[in-house]
Amino acid sequence: MFTRTTPGAVNQIMCMDGTTAVLDAIHNLAFTMTGDSSFMTLLGAEAPAISSVMTNLLSSDEASFEATVGSWSNPDQCTADVSTDYAYHGSKSLKMTCNVASPAYCIVDAVGWHSLGYMVANTQYTLSGRFKSASGKGYRLRLYANGPGWTNSATITADGTWQAVSLTMTTGAGALTYTDARLDAIGASSGDVVYWDDMQLVASGTPGPASCTISMPTATIGMTPGMPLTIMCVANTLWAGNDGSAHDLLDTKGAGAGDVFSIYKHTDNKLYFAVGDKSAVTAALTATTWAANVNHVVIGTVTGGTINVYLAGTAGTPATGTTREAALNANLYVGAKIDGTLPLNGAILCAIWGRVLTSEEIEGFTL
Repeated sequence: MFTRTTPGAVNQIMCMDGTTAVLDAIHNLAFTMTGDSSFMTLLGAEAPAISSVMTNLLSSDEASFEATVGSWSNPDQCTADVSTDYAYHGSKSLKMTCNVASPAYCIVDAVGWHSLGYMVANTQYTLSGRFKSASGKGYRLRLYANGPGWTNSATITADGTWQAVSLTMTTGAGALTYTDARLDAIGASSGDVVYWDDMQLVASGTPGPASCTISMPTATIGMTPGMPLTIMCVANTLWAGNDGSAHDLLDTKGAGAGDVFSIYKHTDNKLYFAVGDKSAVTAALTATTWAANVNHVVIGTVTGGTINVYLAGTAGTPATGTTREAALNANLYVGAKIDGTLPLNGAILCAIWGRVLTSEEIEGFTL
């Protein structure tokens, strides 16, 4: 039912089937995107990454390797080339081929960042990226600056898929005379190959994809106040469910005090589907029930005055006797509140049906 699409062609998937008793095929819907975005594959479809506004200090090539390897040009005990073999973002990645035997490791350096004004004193930075390699070998990131010296990410053992890796450090006081970032293959064997993509250096304590906001007209979607609806959001976030922060998945609140319609994760670490004057709510999320960098299916249903919310097919606590919204905002916002606050900090794919799905249909959307 879900099909993979190319970034820029279809970034948001929506559907309506208000008159049929069976699940309609998902179709494309025009929307407005502001900012820039990287993409992830959720349920087989490309979904945009939505994040708070953070500037990637790396150039486009240093981040995505679509033309050159950028400043990742000082390989030690390995070769580094642009490759079309695999790509996490765009169509190319950096292919690092080790030319040494274990236990040596190979390095790619990006030097002289401070001379380009990338890093300054007394500032928190996060270096992050994705790697893909044959199972069993370890990979990590390293970042150097005055004061803290070298900071290492955790060494992550490859499992053959694209995996996330990141580290955060705070630079010391005084002028930065030397800064450096490295991509490390730990315990490499001669001929080992690892692919790197979606590299980012941001002045923040949180790794983040390129930021964007997405909205679409509620009238175009076919949403009207008080109608029965099922909304499914597949989300893959940089945070685990017990992070204690608020994140909005979807928002189309109207102008009136009771015109509430949103799906969000509250600071109490619970998911809410708020409609009108009441909310359905899940149990508190944990680092297990909502792990970071994992696809999660959230479904909200509303018909008449009854609201339900589901996580991975498991129902939360419903709300009944709801006074429904009298109006909806002119636009539906996905991945943040209407005013752009409380961004999801992850990737999201959204689908809407103009009816309430059956329990069997909802169970079918578990991962």
